Amino acid sequence: MRIVTKSKIEISSRYYEPFKILKGKIASHIVFELVHNEDKDTYSLPYLYGNYKHELEPISLSNKIVDSVKKYLDDNLFSLEEKKLLLSELMPYVKSFGLDIINSITSRVKLASDKSRLSNGDHIAELVKTIESLKQMNLIINNEFVSLYTNLTSHTDGVTHYVSTKNKMKTKEQIAEIILEQFRKTNCRANHIVMMNVFRHTVIPKLNPKESDLFPDAVNFLINNDYITYEDASSGPECFRLTEKGYENIYNDDFSFESQPIIQKKKIPTSDFPDEVYRDIITTLSAYGKDLEKKPKVYCGQDEEGLRDHFLTNLTGRYEKTTATGETFNKEGKTDILLKDDKGNNLFIAECKWWTGAVGFHSTINQLFDNYITWRDTKVAIIFFVDNKDFSNVLGQIEVEAKRHLYYLHFISISDNSNFKFIFRQKDDANNKVQVEIMFFHFPNL
Repeated sequence: MRIVTKSKIEISSRYYEPFKILKGKIASHIVFELVHNEDKDTYSLPYLYGNYKHELEPISLSNKIVDSVKKYLDDNLFSLEEKKLLLSELMPYVKSFGLDIINSITSRVKLASDKSRLSNGDHIAELVKTIESLKQMNLIINNEFVSLYTNLTSHTDGVTHYVSTKNKMKTKEQIAEIILEQFRKTNCRANHIVMMNVFRHTVIPKLNPKESDLFPDAVNFLINNDYITYEDASSGPECFRLTEKGYENIYNDDFSFESQPIIQKKKIPTSDFPDEVYRDIITTLSAYGKDLEKKPKVYCGQDEEGLRDHFLTNLTGRYEKTTATGETFNKEGKTDILLKDDKGNNLFIAECKWWTGAVGFHSTINQLFDNYITWRDTKVAIIFFVDNKDFSNVLGQIEVEAKRHLYYLHFISISDNSNFKFIFRQKDDANNKVQVEIMFFHFPNL
């Protein structure tokens, strides 16, 4: 059941009719094409029928609803204050968008699971898709209306109120806090999104020009430290998505970036490349790979080079005075990922390959050790992309096959069930040890 606070202007006001029209524009049932019941000459929501097929398109439908409200407000020449009044009274209904239908469908799914009284599993799957689409629409519409309302409140008679230039210049970390504040305002949980338009309309306009230039750095700061992820328009709405780590911290009153043990972006000499930074690189690549596994639309059809570039992007600019490049000549060949300092010294090398079996596994180690790494290269990784359906069987071979290799010294540990840590030796120097992280990601052909 929809629970909202009754609007003051809904009782008796010259705004009653406009408000009633606006409420109708954000009623969730209007996104469905109703089914005509010929026996009773009535119309019903389609999900009530056993042959229901999910057809909602969250992005286009959300945009249509938001644009319809904007057009109505503009076409009827409401003043700025009138628009703010109407939107403020509308917000409780915006927040509850789709919840009544979500609850109704959820009850039907539960009934089907408990008593098997609905038609079949395919029907239930269609209902679940509709639930997820309505949840996504709720997020998109809420974000867009918050952006619209905030943009209006930042104006008086059409004049934008910017932050005073007398205020102290904001740092990258402070701008990052402002970005996270947008997630707090909409009570986001982990995996919830805030649309990019919210930041274009409500955050960036309030920054001075120098602070605006820092906005991308603040975004990358949050992404690199796993507070948010960015999703471009190619796979859905352009937005930022809150991670588990971000959710754990944004509602903590004691949280501040100054108190977080974040590895600083600084120059790292080759002769003293800290283990904690090596671990940070591995963690970064691993986190991205696991996230990519969830996005078949991104990885399907990609070759080694295409997938390699995804991982390479996550190291670009992560540390000050370093460069991360792909297909870079080193020693006797071109390695897939190479991180260098500003003096041209190697910091980290990684090789990327599609998994082809045990023979290919040994061949890749030989290629890396015999052709690419020098005596000074002691921290490397091998990234395997696996399209086998029996992924567990592949992982079960790794420790055994690694021990058979000529350069193998010992096994350290396994993490995330698919990252294997070893110590190997250099080809021509048995006393010079090399840390090797062999990482596996499951990208099955669909």
